Amino acid sequence: MAAMVAAGALIAQQVAGRATRDALFLSTFHVSSLPLVMIAAAVLSALAVLAFSAALSRRPPAQVVPVTIAAGTVLLLAEWGLSLAQPRLAAIAVYLHMAVFGATVVSGFWSLMNERFDPHTARRVMGDIALGASLGGVAGGMLAWVTARLVAVPTMLAMMAAFNVVCLLALSRLGPGETPGRGTVERRAARREATGPLSGLRVMKEVPYLRDLALVVALGAATETLLDFSLSSRAAATFASGAPLMSFFALFHTGVGWLALAVQMTLARPALRRLGLAGTVALRPAAVAVGALAGLASPGLGSALLARGAHGVLNNSLFRSGYELLFTPVAERRKRPTKAIVDVGFDKLGTVVGGLVILGLAAGPFRSSVRALFALAAVLCLAAVAVSRRLHNGYVTALEDSLRSGVVRLDLADVV
Repeated sequence: MAAMVAAGALIAQQVAGRATRDALFLSTFHVSSLPLVMIAAAVLSALAVLAFSAALSRRPPAQVVPVTIAAGTVLLLAEWGLSLAQPRLAAIAVYLHMAVFGATVVSGFWSLMNERFDPHTARRVMGDIALGASLGGVAGGMLAWVTARLVAVPTMLAMMAAFNVVCLLALSRLGPGETPGRGTVERRAARREATGPLSGLRVMKEVPYLRDLALVVALGAATETLLDFSLSSRAAATFASGAPLMSFFALFHTGVGWLALAVQMTLARPALRRLGLAGTVALRPAAVAVGALAGLASPGLGSALLARGAHGVLNNSLFRSGYELLFTPVAERRKRPTKAIVDVGFDKLGTVVGGLVILGLAAGPFRSSVRALFALAAVLCLAAVAVSRRLHNGYVTALEDSLRSGVVRLDLADVV
């Protein structure tokens, strides 16, 4: 239960944060500035993930994640105060804050969770934790929508800090939860190997499975960037700045949260059982490709909502349920220095690529063509589907290696 509450509070903060970030920035700056801040935020986040990865290679997630969340809480309160005096500077600060503390903290949280269980047990409990995350997404979106009608947009920063406090309290109630037989072997191996981000990149060079996971993440992030810009540009042209824009983004994220919750509750277990982990992960790019092709045929706010909404719904439900389980058989000495790089570093690499593509289109003959963005998004999705098909063999190989080395031990009573 504590893990579900922590996941819910963390994702509620993230969803409310994205709505607040977008409303603050688009109410202060023109939408043409969005690709530049996307790229700047991605570069800053990539630098932050190197430090985060180095910390995880030396300390367990149970120590690193709470400290990072606490630091983010203090900064949110500082940004709230800054918004009262320098709203333009605060809008940029919040955008950069969400880049640094968004995916990085979420990645660290899931690292903490999947280190607590062996691969078989994880299949049973990760769905419940993901359900808590989906509930949090709904709560965060609804709170942002209601609050937009009652108080100024910057006040959401204080409420985001409150969600962080709830998450910290829930994490403090979690026990050690180390997988039997895993910790001693891993600690001995870790002492024999170099640590830090360079060791993480070195491990990725040696393990094709991790490179495939990173490629799936990068392709998804580039697709999301293209669809985000399409949706933001349509929204900025349709709604007035301030509360109306905040209400739109809040309603969008609330709708995504509700649908993600419904999908998680009804389809997650059947999908994992019938399609396997790799097949479940491939559902996201496959569905988004259909939405992008619809946008190619009829570009507009509705098609942008469909494509971006499909990505958000499946990313927060089926994709997350399958993707996190793909890491469970990876030895901790390999997972700790690499997972944040895969989750966040390659996510931001994809964001940079997407931002550069948008800038390139704006400078060329397609500057007013939303169809070009949808076409590129569809191509990226199809590439992600192709890469996802290779993940099953990589998962099986990683599990076999971990079983042979004694890093992972399954409880045969549970398996039978």
